Amino acid sequence: MMTDENEDGQKLFLSNNEAKTSEAVKFIPDSEGKNGLSPISVDHLKAKFTGLTKEELMKFANDPFWVRLRWFLFILFWLIWLLMLSAAIVIIVVKPKCQEPPPLVWWERSPLYVLDVKKLLSGSEPEASVIGVLKSKIDYLKQEFGIESLLLKSILQSNKASFDEVMNFTNVDYFESVNSFQREIIDYAKSRDVRILLGFSPEYSGQTEFFIRSTLKEEVEYKDFYVWFPQNYSSKPATLPNNWLSVYNTPAWEWNDERKQFYLHQFNVTQPDLNYRNSAVVDFMSDVLKFWLNLGVQGFYLNNTEYLLEDNKFENELVGEGNSGFDLKQYGFYRHTKTFELPENVEILKKWSEIIRNASGILSVSGGILNEKQIADFVLRPLTLQTNFTASALSANITRWIESVSHPTWEWKCSSSFDLKCIDSNENSLTIVSFLLPGVPVLYDSDEFQKSNETIKSLENKMNNSFQTSNSSASLNRPQLIKELMKLRTSPAVSYGDYTSYVINSTVFAFTRIKAGFPGYLVVWNLGSEKVTINFKDHIKTVPEDITVVIKSDFSSHHSQELNSHKNLKCISRIKMDESKNFKFKATRVSLILYLGLIFSTGVKAKCTYGSASGFLDCRNQSLSSVPTEIEPFTKIIDLSFNKIQHIDHNSFNATNFITEIYLAGNNLSSIGYDTFSHLKYLQLLDLSHNHLTAFKVETPIALEILYLDYNPVVSEHLFQQRISFLKYLSLVGTNLTTPPPNLFSPFLPVLEYLDLQDNPALTITVDDLAKLKHVRVLYLSPRIFVARNKIKKCKEFVSKARELKIELSHFSSRCLNFRLVVSFYLQMSPFSSSCLIFRPDVSIATSGRKL
Repeated sequence: MMTDENEDGQKLFLSNNEAKTSEAVKFIPDSEGKNGLSPISVDHLKAKFTGLTKEELMKFANDPFWVRLRWFLFILFWLIWLLMLSAAIVIIVVKPKCQEPPPLVWWERSPLYVLDVKKLLSGSEPEASVIGVLKSKIDYLKQEFGIESLLLKSILQSNKASFDEVMNFTNVDYFESVNSFQREIIDYAKSRDVRILLGFSPEYSGQTEFFIRSTLKEEVEYKDFYVWFPQNYSSKPATLPNNWLSVYNTPAWEWNDERKQFYLHQFNVTQPDLNYRNSAVVDFMSDVLKFWLNLGVQGFYLNNTEYLLEDNKFENELVGEGNSGFDLKQYGFYRHTKTFELPENVEILKKWSEIIRNASGILSVSGGILNEKQIADFVLRPLTLQTNFTASALSANITRWIESVSHPTWEWKCSSSFDLKCIDSNENSLTIVSFLLPGVPVLYDSDEFQKSNETIKSLENKMNNSFQTSNSSASLNRPQLIKELMKLRTSPAVSYGDYTSYVINSTVFAFTRIKAGFPGYLVVWNLGSEKVTINFKDHIKTVPEDITVVIKSDFSSHHSQELNSHKNLKCISRIKMDESKNFKFKATRVSLILYLGLIFSTGVKAKCTYGSASGFLDCRNQSLSSVPTEIEPFTKIIDLSFNKIQHIDHNSFNATNFITEIYLAGNNLSSIGYDTFSHLKYLQLLDLSHNHLTAFKVETPIALEILYLDYNPVVSEHLFQQRISFLKYLSLVGTNLTTPPPNLFSPFLPVLEYLDLQDNPALTITVDDLAKLKHVRVLYLSPRIFVARNKIKKCKEFVSKARELKIELSHFSSRCLNFRLVVSFYLQMSPFSSSCLIFRPDVSIATSGRKL
């Protein structure tokens, strides 16, 4: 291609069209020498893209469209980034977290160490030595074992002949004054982070000055301080007031010649029963509790609380069932419904419980109360074991106790007080079981010291042996065992984990403590007399392939070398199961603690939420067709409202026994198994409204107080086939009743106070019906539901008892209004009527300020 001279040295750019048609000229040399001619080949060239120049780029960069687009994308990027950041923050803040369980309080963390002072001291030691002994004991328990709860028994001023007979409830033995006891023991223990509890029996006292003054009739203030049979005699009669016996198989009545009356003693004759039907006695004991709380005592163990009250009519005891082996003069021959565990005891204990809890203290009782968690923090009562107890018997005993109380304690006794083999031969194994079970283990100070021949100095020197028992084969290593068990109790699995028990091969008792996401533990105890081989996988699904033995109850004999050199008991041996998953349990009457590693158990399904602090399981509106099977064992409230559940039975709530409230409103329930709620001893509220129930034939828990059956097509005859002793609130709104349920006005509901029968247009209630509601204080009725029938006497009887009655004035017989009533408007209280009759006797009639 040729150029002009003016274009020499310049770079020429082709236009697009030129570039597309540009050609290249090739000279092909004459390779064959034909006449010196060279052929010419013309090829098309493909132009290369050289990009935009700077000027062109700047032209586009400054174009308004591209400027706006760049700013838009820049702003959009940061907006998206900020939006993602905000969303992440919101998710972190709002999303329910995996709540940590609430920290255990001091009495839940620590074993309860019971120190009977009368067994440690003779009573003749000088105060300085007593202080030294008790301080050494406190230091030893805290430093060596981390024990935080110390229960002192037999410390109150007592009759020296019998330390159980308290002579002064606000003073102590062994110390010059109660202030000295507070300063030297209570305050000292508090400085060591050890809480002092006092144990005594409020049921009786010794024959104190109060009792002596009670025998004198002119002492009016103390006349009824103790329980006296109300009949006066001129001389001692030949017959006793009734057939009541003391727990020691002697007559419970003792004649007092000065007063010429019998006084009651359910224990020893020198331990007269205080009369808690006298409010002055209740107040006296309340002041005693306040006295010690003000001195720094952190709680009380009140023994024999089952005997506080007696039948005020002094009727004979009935013969008990299954009393073979007893005769008329033995305590076990009778049922003791007149002197033991009377329901009125609860009211007294409630008052004392409020006093103690208001001072941040704890209350423990010996048992015999319903819903003890509302009254006492725990019940202190030993479990009875037969001499040669089996795995099944032990498992049943433990399960029964866990289901009976809200917070179990673990101490053991033999069925025969003359044969202690059941405890002595299994001491270490029972200790292992006690420490690993849910609840509080109880340890007692040993009886090994003979006070008569030993000095206080020798007592102090032997403090380190206080956990030993002379007749125990493993006694030398018992303190080490306690230390290791205390470490295990701090693990989440033992502190908060689920408890599941197993009986394997009829001779092996086992249980697991598992909390999801944490290492679990398996306790295995061979109670048989022969060696056994266990296939764990056949019985316990959570057992992994590789487990570790942490503690063996017979480690003193099998691992004495390690123990004598004070090596740690952990990782004694490692077990790798064979292909058949079998584990050979070679020793007999031996227990093991096995470390299971991390356990990822499935708790309640993710669609339900559980608050461990409140014990509230929320499964509302989750389209559930059945009750979740995996429920946390300490769940208190379950809300299953607005699901699709059609039937519930005894398996629906068997995962826990501590439920207090169940909400099942808005389901499709058409049937309920008779024993569905029978094991829920603490259930107080049950909501079954808005279902398809035609009957309510169930075994209701004795504690049930509130029941909703609103908007169910129930049939009157199919309601309340069983007595509900404590039901106070019953709602039957919109049930289309035509007649009141037959058992509504009978002893089946003896304490019913609130009854709601609104929105039952076909229901008719007569004055005769109303008069039968002996305890009802609030009654809600719809208009046109009431027929007076001019029963003036009946109407007056009901008016004197009722407090609120929703009803139109025009539907109340005018003759019934001859009484002095208040008629006021409460529109906000009644959606059915602008009128509401408030029955208040002896008040003039007025209607919103307008005279009738």
